[in-house]
Amino acid sequence: MNNITLKDYVQIIWPILNYCTVNVMNENGKPNINDNNKHIWYLYRQAFYGFYHYAKPKQYYSKKAAEFFDKKKQQNEFPFKNLEEINWENQHTIDPNREFLILEHMYTGTMFRLDVLNLYKTNSLTIDRVCEIIIEKYKICWIQKKLFDWDDNGLDAKPENNLIHKTKREGDLKDYYRDCGIDIVNINT
Repeated sequence: MNNITLKDYVQIIWPILNYCTVNVMNENGKPNINDNNKHIWYLYRQAFYGFYHYAKPKQYYSKKAAEFFDKKKQQNEFPFKNLEEINWENQHTIDPNREFLILEHMYTGTMFRLDVLNLYKTNSLTIDRVCEIIIEKYKICWIQKKLFDWDDNGLDAKPENNLIHKTKREGDLKDYYRDCGIDIVNINT
């Protein structure tokens, strides 16, 4: 996995990506699922998560997620200086059951598939263009998944994960999250 580049990864998933874009999605980006293509559509959706390993995106985090990290750091000793060093694989060191934080895809799989469909519609769907989109747009962010016991939560309090649309985010991601009430601490760094 260490020697595979983003371009290598896109080349590996290219047959699935291309097939689903051309043969499974309709002109609005909705899949036409049937028994013959439901498994390949599943693979296409899952391939999106691989970008995390090969695009090596900067990890953002919300103020709430940072508070959780700081609280855990005071209680335990672990080798991480800040939340940007925590990835999905080692989340268990600060959140053993993955119950309080979620590594959210700010740029979602649906947004990616629509961008790929747009490339196809404009006759510019290439491996290089897909890589450019991922480099430009792929962002992930630690946010609060469950309300913290130590917070003073009112009756209508919701964890950050419940404040955002799960598949589509309009406009600038920084503005979108802010407008949803999520303060991303390191978005400008």
